[in-house]
Amino acid sequence: MILTIVLLAVVISLFLPAKTELERSIVINAPVESIFAEVNDLKKWPNWSPWNEMDPTMAMTYADKTAGEGASYSWEGDPNITGTGKLTITESRENEYIATDLDFGQQDTAIGYYTFENTGEGTKVTWGFETDHGWNPLSRWIGAVFIEPMLGPTFEDGLENLKTHVESLPSLPSDDEVSIVEVQPITYIGLGAKLDASNSEVISSTMADLYGRLMQYSEESGAEITGAPIAVYKSLGEEDIEVVCGLPVSSGTTIMHQDIKVDSTLGGEAVKAVHKGSYEKLPATYDKMNIFIDKNRRQAIGQPYELYITDPEEVTDTTQWITEVYFPIGRE
Repeated sequence: MILTIVLLAVVISLFLPAKTELERSIVINAPVESIFAEVNDLKKWPNWSPWNEMDPTMAMTYADKTAGEGASYSWEGDPNITGTGKLTITESRENEYIATDLDFGQQDTAIGYYTFENTGEGTKVTWGFETDHGWNPLSRWIGAVFIEPMLGPTFEDGLENLKTHVESLPSLPSDDEVSIVEVQPITYIGLGAKLDASNSEVISSTMADLYGRLMQYSEESGAEITGAPIAVYKSLGEEDIEVVCGLPVSSGTTIMHQDIKVDSTLGGEAVKAVHKGSYEKLPATYDKMNIFIDKNRRQAIGQPYELYITDPEEVTDTTQWITEVYFPIGRE
């Protein structure tokens, strides 16, 4: 009797689809550039991915490249929820299409994809999934019976998360605010600090303190300030940032202070963005610049820095604050 049931199941599987295909879509009220940036950068997936919500124990290990074609990460989680596997971005067409390979180890492999389409109501995002079961009868049964009811709601949750997250982000600067320019090195006196990237209040108060100490030193020592305050980011990590707050001075300036150092930014080509608004919205400008760098097949080769053109003490309206952001670049 059992053998008969097994044989019947195998025979029925021959008439089941050899492939499973699934799609879910949503319209997001945000520019396609903002949405694409969240999907194209694997390190941003925890902001919206449903898998992280489903399995808080899931550990992710990123490859050296985490955005665009060739980026990848592997994961290890609860065997009953996410299991183990690897995801690789195999194709990335800016603001149009992203394809991924999914390797579930000893289980099936699959293809995931995302399409982005401008509509009159916003940006339509489609999340798709394809897997080929071949002649594997068990895999065909799983595809026919389980994948749609299991993955369908999960994809819907992920798209809803993406919509909520992206619509809460500040708008990106327009294309004409980002350009490639030639810059001269800027010599500056600086004080540095390593800070928690998630604590904006501490970052703001610490930087204000560092600039205050630099101004006091410049006044006491007679050092001539030659330009707008500068912040040079030695590192910009997910958890920590290392920043040097500086005041531009003439080349050749010497300092007699155990904490304050003299340094210079990198000269040559740089991507420049003009950010208008509060400092809290600067991460969106960085996203736009990274997309611009990838689109123009350039590579960031130095430490990014910001020039604070507007003095907040003179202009209290944050919407009028002007910040110039620079990324020194080279060719790929």
